[in-house]
Amino acid sequence: MPKEGRLDPSKTFKSQQEFVTRTIIFTIKQLIDFTVYPVNENILYQIIYRRHRSQRDTYQINNKELEEKKRNQKETQKHTLVRGQFNKTELEPITKQNCYHSPEESDENNNIIVKDLPWRSDTLRKFLRGYLDKDVKRGKRIRVYVDHIADDKKPVGAPKWTISGYNGELKRAVSTACNE
Repeated sequence: MPKEGRLDPSKTFKSQQEFVTRTIIFTIKQLIDFTVYPVNENILYQIIYRRHRSQRDTYQINNKELEEKKRNQKETQKHTLVRGQFNKTELEPITKQNCYHSPEESDENNNIIVKDLPWRSDTLRKFLRGYLDKDVKRGKRIRVYVDHIADDKKPVGAPKWTISGYNGELKRAVSTACNE
């Protein structure tokens, strides 16, 4: 069948229903020998519907895989760009040591309550919340960020960009990466 006579798998069957009844079934009825193939219009409609459903499922699976691949490539590029801006010896303890992360508690609704640390810079806060937290696959528990401040002291030897009041180049890089 020519391309203009086919159903579009990116559209629903219902949205193309009129095209099916007026064009496709009409064309098939003109071409088919009903003495050899004793089918009625309802059977033709069901065959076309099932074929479209199969093609649409395949289209959606392929499209989903393509979109996921594009999203993963974009995330990888973003991670490479941002991580390349940090000193690797500074970044490792921040990602692995608990003293840089906010204390967390569970509430009665099984949400995770995240308390803030007063010594942390906006850059570190955005890096941990908007970058690392998104990078880690989470369960179904909701993270709630509150303004309650924990009393923890800053770690000894903490990099400048992690301490409150930092306004350097990394702040822009982290903000850009976390806002995309």
